Amino acid sequence: MVPRYPHGVRTQRLVFTGKIAGFGTTSGVRFVVGTWAQSPFGAFTDVMVETAGEERILLAPTAQVADFVASTYSFDRIELGPVSADLSAQHLAVTAPGLQVIVAIGRPAPLDRLLRLVPARLATEPWWLRAIDPIASRIVRGVHTAGSAGNARREYYGVRRSHLIAAVSGSFGGRDIGGVAPLLPPVGFGFSSAPPTPQIVAVTTTIDNAGLGRRGKPPSGAECHHRGDQLLVADGRCDGGGFLRRGPRAYFSAPARLGKQVDAQPLGSYACSANS
Repeated sequence: MVPRYPHGVRTQRLVFTGKIAGFGTTSGVRFVVGTWAQSPFGAFTDVMVETAGEERILLAPTAQVADFVASTYSFDRIELGPVSADLSAQHLAVTAPGLQVIVAIGRPAPLDRLLRLVPARLATEPWWLRAIDPIASRIVRGVHTAGSAGNARREYYGVRRSHLIAAVSGSFGGRDIGGVAPLLPPVGFGFSSAPPTPQIVAVTTTIDNAGLGRRGKPPSGAECHHRGDQLLVADGRCDGGGFLRRGPRAYFSAPARLGKQVDAQPLGSYACSANS
């Protein structure tokens, strides 16, 4: 369900910088692993899984990350739990709920030389990524650099470097995933898939989020209750991810007291006022 936003809120630009590894396996399970060094949530890793039966699963470290990712992409199931990644120039090792995988990183991908020709600042600019999207989708099947995401968001992928994935090993759901294979068929989490050729890329993902304000209150008549360091909004419109959501209950996490308006958290949030 699309969130309802109050009038006058401003579009906010959210930037995630890190690595995305996309690969298939001989078992038919396909993975997209995001290892984010910088983001509005701090450093974190999340894993998107699509099974051979086309079930789309998100493995996320926190409810806040899960809420945001699941409102931007599409999943059939979400698993919360510790997600850790050990990343070096030679390998990526990931542990998540039901998942253990080691990825061997190989030589630069064929497009890496072309990517290095683009100035770093230009490579992540949304206007540039909009302009080159028709070309990118022709060069690499299923890949887009700009498009529409969930909840009226616009998303941009600025890839700066790319290396091939030489091998993978591990297990998911108690079963061996086999060896590395092309990422086919394309995954169906959002408007763009990772490239069919298994690879890990250095990327800046930019999300323009229409509907996030810097300050605000819940709608008239919203009833707020204190629970620890959270404000529970009955029939409110805010949640711990900092974006608006409909529903009878939502949580707003902030170092605030009931009835006191506070500055926005990194994602922008709506502070609660009792019976406002």
